[in-house]
Amino acid sequence: MGNCGASCGIQAERARQLLGARRAARCAADRAPSGIQRSPRAVSYDRLTQLATRLEASLPVRAILEAGERDACDSIFLLAGLQRPCLRELQDGDTPRGGASAATETYLRVAISAHGPFAVVVEEISSWEPTEAGIVVVHEPRPGVVDGRLRHIVRGLQGVLRKARIVVLDLVVVLQPIDGDANLWSDLFDEDTSPLAVRAVNVGRA
Repeated sequence: MGNCGASCGIQAERARQLLGARRAARCAADRAPSGIQRSPRAVSYDRLTQLATRLEASLPVRAILEAGERDACDSIFLLAGLQRPCLRELQDGDTPRGGASAATETYLRVAISAHGPFAVVVEEISSWEPTEAGIVVVHEPRPGVVDGRLRHIVRGLQGVLRKARIVVLDLVVVLQPIDGDANLWSDLFDEDTSPLAVRAVNVGRA
């Protein structure tokens, strides 16, 4: 009988990680609404800040950390570039670099659960355009990572997350139904907003 070698070990590790994620999801679903919203096993905001700094130091990206509301996931948005300010940093009244730069930016969103050391990586395209109401920034996620130019960033990102003991879950698995409408995304990351939801934000006047 042959030995399947490293591939079986990888599959076993992924199965173990998925089981851990499902256990964490059950704990999150059973937690009383009035109780502690963030799990004691969640990655702290201080650790996420350190992680964002580490990612900027080791990859050709800018890391923008956004805290989730209530018990929703925190996110680190990795801009595939170094421009300042980027679209995610615009404040009311600002004009995107005077309109001199490209109208689109590509990000990797690293969504990190508030219920345990679990993450999901999604590619996101952000774009801006002036309207009568002001400058509108549209954030459009894509399923998985589509842009082949991001592969070296993804490999480096996975290495940093692995060293930080954060498990990266596959988006397809995370969105598979578990019980009724529930899935690992709604239980572990954000019960109100899909990771593939397109968002439009008015950030000020042009």
